Amino acid sequence: MENNHQSRLCIEISSVSQAAGREIAQKLYATDLYVYVEVAGNQLIYLPENNEQYRIDPAKEQLVKVDLSAQAAPLQKVRQAVGEVAVEEKSADTPGRRRLHLANANRSIVSFDMDVETAEVEGVEQTALGKFEELQASLRFVLIPLKANEIVLSTTSALLLGGQAQESSSKVVEVKKLENAQQFDKYLSFSIANG
Repeated sequence: MENNHQSRLCIEISSVSQAAGREIAQKLYATDLYVYVEVAGNQLIYLPENNEQYRIDPAKEQLVKVDLSAQAAPLQKVRQAVGEVAVEEKSADTPGRRRLHLANANRSIVSFDMDVETAEVEGVEQTALGKFEELQASLRFVLIPLKANEIVLSTTSALLLGGQAQESSSKVVEVKKLENAQQFDKYLSFSIANG
């Protein structure tokens, strides 16, 4: 591998999400070259130069493009029903952290509330995480306004739609800078599958 194709920085973010009675653990590794994710038995990689996310097929040494539009389509109607979302910043107890409350203005059709805690993480602005989050925005009800050096530490949200309440939460369990930044670089040499 050429030197310019080796990661120089890797930040591991371990989190747990809960929704619809299910708990999903996720490990995300943000490097300066890509974002590698292990979630629900899948290995995914986001390549910022293509602005695409791929499922990793280790047996074939291939990357298979993930069609996010298929996943995003059902959310579009809900996003339209939620409408405009206001963000209110609340006082945080810890330096380097922020607390936000997000709620929609038009509560006649849908009621949406979300509490968010963010934290500054040294070096995260040098990784591909910001670009990855932009791509992932299509899979979320709302966009959480983050600074370049921030990550979301926790969220608690409630969506009331047609008398049905949907609650979800997520929490970061651990954040650490890894000594071996190149441990997932091997996936950069995998071929991208056609179709």
